[in-house]
Amino acid sequence: LRDGDKVRDVIETWRRLHGAGGLNGTFTYLHLTGSHSPWPNEDAVRDYGPTVGDRYDGELAKVDRLLGLLLDALEDLEAYRDCILVLLADHGTGLEEHGRVAGFLCYEEQIRIPLLIKVPGIGPRRVAARVATIDLVPTLLDLVAPEADFRFHGRSLLTLLEGEAESLSARPTVAFCAFWDSYTILGPQGRWKLHHHRRRRYEALYDLLTDPGERQNLISEKAEVAEGLRRLLDRFLWEGRLDYANPFHYRAWDGPKN
Repeated sequence: LRDGDKVRDVIETWRRLHGAGGLNGTFTYLHLTGSHSPWPNEDAVRDYGPTVGDRYDGELAKVDRLLGLLLDALEDLEAYRDCILVLLADHGTGLEEHGRVAGFLCYEEQIRIPLLIKVPGIGPRRVAARVATIDLVPTLLDLVAPEADFRFHGRSLLTLLEGEAESLSARPTVAFCAFWDSYTILGPQGRWKLHHHRRRRYEALYDLLTDPGERQNLISEKAEVAEGLRRLLDRFLWEGRLDYANPFHYRAWDGPKN
C-alpha cells in the first residue's frame, strides 16, 4: 500500500474501534516507507526539485503531512491525551556524504535517527543521553507492565523520560545492516567507532570527537583501540546469536576468540 492508503486504513480502524467501545488497550504499528530510496514522491506535498536531496525532502514533507492527519484523528476521537505515542525511524539515509545514496554502511547519517516519545503525565524534555532503538521495547513494557519479567539486551529509558536521571551507565552501542554482514560499535564513552564488515574483510576506525563526519580512518594508527572494540562486538553478537543479533553473523562462526 502507498503511505496515504496506510494512514487512511489506520484512521478508519480507529474510528471503528472507537464506535465499538473505545481505543483503550489498542496497539497500532504504522511503518511509512515512502522515505526509503528511490523516493517516488507519490502524493507529494509539492515539488522540491530534481536532486536526490530534493526528492528526499519531498518525501519527508509528505510524512509530516500524514502524521498530522493521524494526530488530528486522535484528537477528534479524544484519544490523544491518554495515548502513548512513539515516533522514530528504523534508519537514516545517506545523501552522498560517503559516496552513495541511501547506502548500507552504518555511518552516522544512516544510524542517528529521531526518537520522540509522548507519555501521559510526563512533561516534555529533550534528552541528550545516547540511547538505542533496542531500548524501546523495555521502555514500553516498563510503562504498561512494570511488573513484567522480561529479558532484553536493551534497557528502559523511563528514568530519562521522567527527568530522574540525565544519563544511564556507559555502554557500547552496536548497529548493523540487515542486508550485509556489516556492523559498527561505538565505545562506551561515545568517542571511538569501529566499522566492521566481516564478509568483505573491511574495517575502519573513526574518532567521532575530532572527526564526526567519519572521514579519517585511524585503523592503523589506533590498532589497540580497534582490537578492544572488536572484542566487545564479537561478545555482543555471540551472546545474541539466537535472539537480537543479525542472523548473518553466526554463519560459519565458532564465536569470539576471547
